[in-house]
Amino acid sequence: MQIKQIMTTKLIAIEPDGTLREATYLMRLNKIDALPVVDQSNKLLGLITKSHVLDAFLNNLSPDTPVKKLMITELFTFTPEEDADKTWEVPVGRVPVVDSDGKIIGIVTRTDLIRSYYKELKRLNSLLNERLENYREALKHLRESQYQQPIVYKSAAMEHVVELARRVADIDATVLILGESGSGKEVIASLIHQESRRRTENFIKINCSAIPDNLLESELFGYEQGAFSGANKNGKPGLFELANHGTIFLDEIGDLPLQLQAKLLRVLQDKEIYRLGSTTPRKLDVRIIAATNRDLSQMVKNKTFREDLYYRLNVIPIVIPPLRERPEDIPALIHYFLEVFNKKHGFKKLFAPELVDFLTEKPWPGNVRELSNTVERLVIVSTGKIVTLEDYQNLFTTVKIKENPEDLSLAKKLNTVEKSLILKALETHGSTRKAAKALGISQASFIRKARKHGIKTGF
Repeated sequence: MQIKQIMTTKLIAIEPDGTLREATYLMRLNKIDALPVVDQSNKLLGLITKSHVLDAFLNNLSPDTPVKKLMITELFTFTPEEDADKTWEVPVGRVPVVDSDGKIIGIVTRTDLIRSYYKELKRLNSLLNERLENYREALKHLRESQYQQPIVYKSAAMEHVVELARRVADIDATVLILGESGSGKEVIASLIHQESRRRTENFIKINCSAIPDNLLESELFGYEQGAFSGANKNGKPGLFELANHGTIFLDEIGDLPLQLQAKLLRVLQDKEIYRLGSTTPRKLDVRIIAATNRDLSQMVKNKTFREDLYYRLNVIPIVIPPLRERPEDIPALIHYFLEVFNKKHGFKKLFAPELVDFLTEKPWPGNVRELSNTVERLVIVSTGKIVTLEDYQNLFTTVKIKENPEDLSLAKKLNTVEKSLILKALETHGSTRKAAKALGISQASFIRKARKHGIKTGF
């Protein structure tokens, strides 16, 4: 902020031949404690203050004494472009503002600065309140859109799942959702949160198989300043802290490393966490929903999953049947996904009845996720308004490498096959860890190869 933005430009000044009587009158009339003394061209010559006037009368000087005999000429002055904060640095409360020719163009006081700060504070407070309200509304809509995911089904099996999820939503106990990859475990977890009394708080989702083991602990529990090399200098709250008073959804809990299973057990038992690098517990009030596509009871027998944690998680089990066991849900899901992707990509396409029948008979090893991916690809790639069975066959039939002399190199053929395998593994398994395991390579190698082919993995 510059001096010119806060200074008073209405000038009350006196000429050097003006009298003490005139100066006193002007000060009382305008309720000021100093007057600049200027010549006829408005050039600043000095300053006369209330103290000068009082001293003059105490010394029995005549009221008609010219102010030039009493004024001070060694003055603090400001230019219009100087920083307004400088008014705090001078030992006087009223300072003339002069231009490059020494002519007075205004007066600045500490009161002017305080008044400008107060106005700016009011403006910022109003702006902050307005933005906070906008953020609250945006957060409200975000939460509503996040949680209000439609559960599309026709089968009695899924009706039982949904009814059970709604029944246990307000019972603040741990839920374990069991089902194959892509079967809709996250949707059921969202439903439970939405129907619970925690619905207005955060719903934090984390896929335990998607985060490398060496990062998982700090992501879940947070870390203190200097906990490890490269840590944020202020530390960082973990996902459990962000979910406090709300719900945390731990997907693929079967992939949680053994050393972290003990820490999760402590959260369930003691309702507290320790940040990485800290010895101070942090109390939490959070509901835990876990999910897995693995047989945890068998993992307990194999000693790859803690038995005490298993029983803590398995308070309310909900089993989602695979899509192949509820084929009556497939046409409804197809029409739902068709509507979603038509809207997303700006199309108005329809699926031919024979295509719907064909898709209904497929086993769908990737379940609902694979079906969704298939519908989206068909909507995007097909050329006609009606998507036909032929479109599906053209899209999903293995493409043969053309016998073109330019394309006969082994490297190009291997790249084509590698990219196809990586895409298929991601579609089927949903996470880089599982996809890498299915292909028999490390997660780091899988991510590196995916990047080479321009395939997004989330890392």
